[in-house]
Amino acid sequence: MRRKGFIRLISVSILVIVLVATGIFFLHRDTETVREEESNTPYSDEILTIKKVPGLSDDFIKGVDISSYLAETASGVKYYDTSGNEVNGENFIKVFADAGVNYIRLRVWNDPKTEDGKTYGGGNNDIETAIKICEYINAYNKSISRNSAMPQIKVLLDLQYSDFWADPDKQAAPKAWEDMSLAEREEAVKAFTKDCIEKVSDSGVTVGMVQIGNETNNGICGYRTGSEGYTAIYRAGCDAVKEYNDTNGTSIKRVVHYTDPQKVGSSFAKLLEDGGVEYDVYATSYYPYWHGTTENLYSMLNDIAVNYKVEVMVAETQYVYTNKDYDGSDNQAYEGKDNIDLSGWSVSVQGQANEIRDVINAVAKVGDAGIGVFYWEPAWLGVGNAYNDDGTLDQTKLTANKEIWESYGSGWATDAAAEYDPSVAQWGGGGTNNENASLFDFTGHPLPSLNVFKYVDKGAVAEKLSYYNYESLDEVWVTVGTSKEKLIEKLPTEVCYYMSDLKKASEPTKIIWDDESISKAVSEIAKTSTIGHTITVTGKITVQDDSEQVVSCTINVDLAENKLINGDFDTELGEEWQITDKEIIWQSNENPRNGSANAITFNSYNISGKEIYTSSVFQTVTITEPGNYEARAFFEGADKAGSRDGELLQIIVKVGDQAYSSDKVVLADWMNWQCAIVSDIKITNSMIEAGNNKVTVCADVAIKQDTWGSIDDFYLYKVSDVEDDSQPE
Repeated sequence: MRRKGFIRLISVSILVIVLVATGIFFLHRDTETVREEESNTPYSDEILTIKKVPGLSDDFIKGVDISSYLAETASGVKYYDTSGNEVNGENFIKVFADAGVNYIRLRVWNDPKTEDGKTYGGGNNDIETAIKICEYINAYNKSISRNSAMPQIKVLLDLQYSDFWADPDKQAAPKAWEDMSLAEREEAVKAFTKDCIEKVSDSGVTVGMVQIGNETNNGICGYRTGSEGYTAIYRAGCDAVKEYNDTNGTSIKRVVHYTDPQKVGSSFAKLLEDGGVEYDVYATSYYPYWHGTTENLYSMLNDIAVNYKVEVMVAETQYVYTNKDYDGSDNQAYEGKDNIDLSGWSVSVQGQANEIRDVINAVAKVGDAGIGVFYWEPAWLGVGNAYNDDGTLDQTKLTANKEIWESYGSGWATDAAAEYDPSVAQWGGGGTNNENASLFDFTGHPLPSLNVFKYVDKGAVAEKLSYYNYESLDEVWVTVGTSKEKLIEKLPTEVCYYMSDLKKASEPTKIIWDDESISKAVSEIAKTSTIGHTITVTGKITVQDDSEQVVSCTINVDLAENKLINGDFDTELGEEWQITDKEIIWQSNENPRNGSANAITFNSYNISGKEIYTSSVFQTVTITEPGNYEARAFFEGADKAGSRDGELLQIIVKVGDQAYSSDKVVLADWMNWQCAIVSDIKITNSMIEAGNNKVTVCADVAIKQDTWGSIDDFYLYKVSDVEDDSQPE
């Protein structure tokens, strides 16, 4: 009995153990299943819907550039967390970390102030400013050191080797280095690079990357692209980082930085390879207003990663969430400004989040070599509202803002910066030009789009669908004097639209065009001064949530007949157009006006030996219809020196021995087109009969060193009739 009982006891015990073990197994399996389901469950957001980025690695860099933070807070700007609590220092850093940010980029200028200590502005970003921000980053990192779920935030140092903004238009050497030989400047670059790394590392943060120069398409540290000094400075900066790594056992990555990915391709990667520059990461800026599609961005980065065996990333991107201004200083992007293209994403918080997501996706598609994306200055806000309740600019408020910009350097430039950058005097300083592209609202509260950095991991679903955007409407072309009825006939009658889940509505919706907008457009179209310009008309649509939304259509004003052949330069130049010096000006696809294919480019950056460079592009036509004629052409570009002494950009029209000249054109920056006009060109019947009806139109260019720009949309057209002056037989 005892033996049977003992056996029975063992059998029952085994059964219990098996059952318990089985239960534990299923419990464990269910727990793992739940965890897996949770890890794949999209985030829930009140208004945003974000598509997951496939194949995104855990260490993919999701960075922001907050270089202006200290100047902003000194100016009285306040920031808040998502609960509405005011935040400073390490808690300000935490707002970004909670949104998924794991890297912070900080620009560093050598000496951004005058000899008597007046700041140049733009955030006052010397190495001491970077160190102070890094101390906040370090404090945050320490606060979460016990929480392994939160990653430590690393730092990218953006060393610009300049005392102020370095970009394709400006690459001036620091004041202290101006008189150095190339060899001396190389040593200065090495010493400065190592010193910056050491000082920032001493603050306690991890320097993960060092950027050697900033948007160096046209030069670095005072040396032009293609020169011996250009690659020598690059080698010096990259070698300095390697030497620091070898000495300190670190693995800081060396980053090179360019822009204009829509046109440069892999040309700069090849230039660096040919120059013996060894680096780790090729970075580009990508501002969708100017830099093409994310498909092209991916293609370029992938080509460089594959063919040059380096990692790639986007060092700067941003997108606007509103067209409004706050501080009274003109923003760099909004609907209707110059030739800015905002058709890729809606101007909204959802559109801003989608742009960031799509840029991250473009880089991630490259694979392991696609390592990250940085958003540029998401917290650079206006220092005060310069507008009245009715939307008009308040000059008293604007003056108060200017005083703050001058005192604390929280605008992009102070008047004092003109001693180093002459273009500052030309533009008169300025405030914040990208506050409408920040990731905080005008009052310092984080926008939902800030969370896109974590939403891309799993996606996000809006709690309630909202309207997102309408399909871009084709541009309409009209001639001068087009009637209201004819304009309405040309306008589209319906449009398709999308809700925030990016699904197209099942049916297009009817457009109700605004009568006042159309009447105003017709009034403008009647003026010859609008030729070559665009006018916008607006209308309204009703969408599926029963809300009314505004749509717009671009009206291009063209001529009934342009007497010039290929006046937009879009097709290859034939014998009709002549160029006197093709080293100075030539046909190019760079910076055409109104989205056309080509323009005429002038550039004196890569040539030397003269004080003034002159060239012209001209065409001669025979006019067979009497009338009063007008000629016009459009110029854009920039003069690095800012002096304009001895420079001349204009158009000249010659009819026989008679010559007509336009006023001098003053360049007003990249893609800010200025129109040159010659009026009252008279062609009479007697001139035609006598054969004096050949007309030569010419764009004359006389420029100093380091001036560049474009000429486009050259017109010669009839404005009105003239009296018949032919002699009766």
